[in-house]
Amino acid sequence: MQKPLIDLGLAQPLFRRFALALFGLVFASVAAASDNYDLMMRAIERNSVAQAKALIAGKIDPNLRKDTRASPTFMTFAAYHGRTEILQLLLAAGGDVNSVDGDMQTPLMQASSRGHIRTVKLLLKSGASLNEVSKWGDTALTQARQANQNQISKLLIAAGAAL
Repeated sequence: MQKPLIDLGLAQPLFRRFALALFGLVFASVAAASDNYDLMMRAIERNSVAQAKALIAGKIDPNLRKDTRASPTFMTFAAYHGRTEILQLLLAAGGDVNSVDGDMQTPLMQASSRGHIRTVKLLLKSGASLNEVSKWGDTALTQARQANQNQISKLLIAAGAAL
């Protein structure tokens, strides 16, 4: 009887160990990304510029997001809270100025509807699209108008927002 090239009796335990190690690495990297996502969201919520800087210095992906309904991006969450300095850091690290959350809300929409004029100005200066449409058919201008943000409405119109 001819001897097999690989003794399957020994190969199976090695393969199992390799598969488990690979699964562990993948799981650890997903868990680390999730932890970093939560840490950055907390930094934005608390307006902790120092923590945001540290996470960005640690090479966090500025466009990282959890895959859940309406989950915010770092950009949309920072715009929602008017965290202009953190937005500057995210933009400098490659954050997408037109990123959308699960409801297709852009950072410009979030800032416009909440009256964060400094944030709106930064986003416009950074090339934010004026006429993106949310899943409800709103633009940043319609949201600003609905929220009675007259100063922001005028700023968006002056920048070229469609009426």
